Amino acid sequence: MRTEAIVWDASSPLLVERTRRALRDVDLVLAADDASLVARLTRSDRGALLVRAGAWPLGDLRVPPPSATGKPLLALGAGGHSLFVERPRDLARAIEREGDLERAVRALSESSRVRAVRVHALDADWSGNIRAVVAVTTLHRGGAERVVLDLVAGLRARGHAIVLAVLDRPSRATFAAPEGTVFLHERASGRAARIDALLELARAHAADAIHAHLLDGDEIARLAKGEVPVVVTAHNAPEGWPARLIEGSRDAALVVGCSRDVSRALEDAGIAAPVRTIWNGVSPGRGPRTPSPGDALVLLAVANHRPQKRLERLPAIVAELRDRGVASELVLVGEPVKSDDTATRIAAAVEAEAARLGVRDAVRFAGSSPDVRPLYRSADVVVSASAFEGLSLVHLEALAEGTPLVSTRVSGATEIAAKHPHARVVDLDAPPSELADAVLEACGATGALAPDFEVARAVDRHEDLLVRAALRRPRRSRDGLVLVTNNFATGGAQSSARRLLAALARAGVRVSAVVVEEQPSYPTPGRTALEAAGIPVFAAPRAGRFDPLVTARAVAAHVDALAPEAVLFWNVIPEHKVLIADLLLDVPVWDVSPGEMYFASFERYFARPRTGSPVLDLADYRRLLAGTIVKYAGEHAHGVVIPNGVDVPASPPVRPPRARVVAGTLARISPDKKLEQLVDAMRSAPGVELRIAGGVERGCEDYLAMLRARAEGLPVAFAGEQDASAFLASIDLFAMVSEPCGCPNASLEAMAAGLAVVATDAGGARDQIVHGETGLLVARGDARALGLAIAELARDPARRAAMGRAAHARAASLFTVERMAADYARVCLGRSLAASTPAAAE
Repeated sequence: MRTEAIVWDASSPLLVERTRRALRDVDLVLAADDASLVARLTRSDRGALLVRAGAWPLGDLRVPPPSATGKPLLALGAGGHSLFVERPRDLARAIEREGDLERAVRALSESSRVRAVRVHALDADWSGNIRAVVAVTTLHRGGAERVVLDLVAGLRARGHAIVLAVLDRPSRATFAAPEGTVFLHERASGRAARIDALLELARAHAADAIHAHLLDGDEIARLAKGEVPVVVTAHNAPEGWPARLIEGSRDAALVVGCSRDVSRALEDAGIAAPVRTIWNGVSPGRGPRTPSPGDALVLLAVANHRPQKRLERLPAIVAELRDRGVASELVLVGEPVKSDDTATRIAAAVEAEAARLGVRDAVRFAGSSPDVRPLYRSADVVVSASAFEGLSLVHLEALAEGTPLVSTRVSGATEIAAKHPHARVVDLDAPPSELADAVLEACGATGALAPDFEVARAVDRHEDLLVRAALRRPRRSRDGLVLVTNNFATGGAQSSARRLLAALARAGVRVSAVVVEEQPSYPTPGRTALEAAGIPVFAAPRAGRFDPLVTARAVAAHVDALAPEAVLFWNVIPEHKVLIADLLLDVPVWDVSPGEMYFASFERYFARPRTGSPVLDLADYRRLLAGTIVKYAGEHAHGVVIPNGVDVPASPPVRPPRARVVAGTLARISPDKKLEQLVDAMRSAPGVELRIAGGVERGCEDYLAMLRARAEGLPVAFAGEQDASAFLASIDLFAMVSEPCGCPNASLEAMAAGLAVVATDAGGARDQIVHGETGLLVARGDARALGLAIAELARDPARRAAMGRAAHARAASLFTVERMAADYARVCLGRSLAASTPAAAE
């Protein structure tokens, strides 16, 4: 029987991918809703197998044979997550009649016209939450293992189906295993066999991802060859990485660094997989501090006996404090493994050093403890002299209990200290005197755990990034470009975006757009124009009404569905850019800098970044990008230079002589445009009229009133919103304050219209205007010089006309929209555009 396989309710990319993996040998058609399902069923001329997105078969999914009754067959699997219909059009009509699929199936089942049967071969299960297998080598009492257990508990508490798999038998004290833990060493005798058992467990669990902790590179590579995406967490600095981690993670869907330092080290080591940071987290403090009532200062160290912890350095701090007359004692919490020669040697070395310094009576070995928090609360300072860490849970747990911390400058330590006033960091090789100084300085410092490092935040990020990793299909074919912007309201940046999209579309590139500041039902004129031209625009949950992460998730899901070759940010709110780029793991993201406002907006955001986000500065953000595109040569150090482009007519309009020379400018009425300089310039340009065309930006009415007052008695007119080409045809000379710095479209449009341009020398003005040839440039902020330059060209019509002709020729040569589109296609898509016909001027 010929059959078509349809995945219905296919609106969630995560659920679609789960079902796609479960039915990996079947060609699937997606139907996101009942309307699309009806359309598909109506077109079908063969039997249809329907599986709900997120479902997986409980056995070998098979299409049943025709009914012996001769009636069309309706076969149902248990749970209602899969079915087979021999005559799809009957089901389509039933859905239209009954209103949804569930009622339609029930109605058909009760009809005498079909043979409705239960078929075990169609049985399937379904879940709408994340399904994952978390794999760890053992559950020894250690930081990485604690992270794993907290993650499993946190995800389970949110309804996700998480299986914990432990590979090896323990060799020292362990944490208690949570319910349902699978011990793979009970199923297979060798590590390779256990990895195979892990793969089989993931398949049986219909896992969306395998999350591996502490496995070596060869094991990760073996896992990554399976069909289930693999996420790898690096819990340590490079010195503590498992063998061949970088090489083995080549095909991982995602590699997680537990600190920004670890993530940078992974990238610097050349890891091929995408890298993201998820800070380790702990629970907030559970009780008040109760420091020891004795006179001695209690220093607490919590660490397993490993060389990296450098425990033998700690007795010297006690000796230094005693030499200064400060009574102190050191409490060491941690258990040396009796069968581990290295651990026993470290314990002996600590004792020997304490004896050598005469402080053996002040060093106490407290052994292992299942709950260290009461010890934190009773200590005066927690000390750590490690040579390397990832992001220490000991540090976080101490700070969560309000206990001051002194640590060497290991990975993660500065990230922690930046958000905790009761943390101090010293150099890796700081002598005992500096450590003692830091201890005395820290004593009495107070604070609480920063929300960024709460375990709930770590679970939040794992929820998002596990979903993103589960969607990665590196061999998926990709096509086209998605441009993300705030909106398509009036403005230079928005006009450039529309021109770019239109030019790329004319050249045969598949393009679409996303807006984050528009309501779906109330499009801006720019968005309406794009949609009328056949360029789709998706309105994401609107910024300002929804949490930025909600918007970012929607944008990322939309990009997943489109599978473009690249995403281009064009004038997007910084927090939204950071969150969207963080979620997009396998599509190159380019960000376009509009000039100095780009850096100013990021400076404001990073002064108060989103809680829990490890993207804390521009360098962090740029690590998420394929690259940055800048718009003028002065910013070439920050990215690839692609100037704006405009539509350039074959010949500029002819301007009749006028009794008075009219200078004009096109600009939004906003303080950042510094139009007061242009108004003041007219005091030095007698006989010249100035017209300012542009709408008032929201909230800038007082600025317009100030400009009007400043212009009183001067030949200055405020023309309001104007059609650019008509306005430029009505003036003799274009004048501009080139701020905020960028690549202004207004001056390019003026050049295309055959006008000489007088501008302040800022941003991209120098790239556009050749001083003395196409216009004049004056010093930034010099209103008098601007007015004198306007007057100079106003007095010389022949020179002004020659400059206008040269400006038009320069625009036609260097600043067309076709050249701009070709540059973006080359940089973002790696392709050359076929020749296209320039559009008529707007």
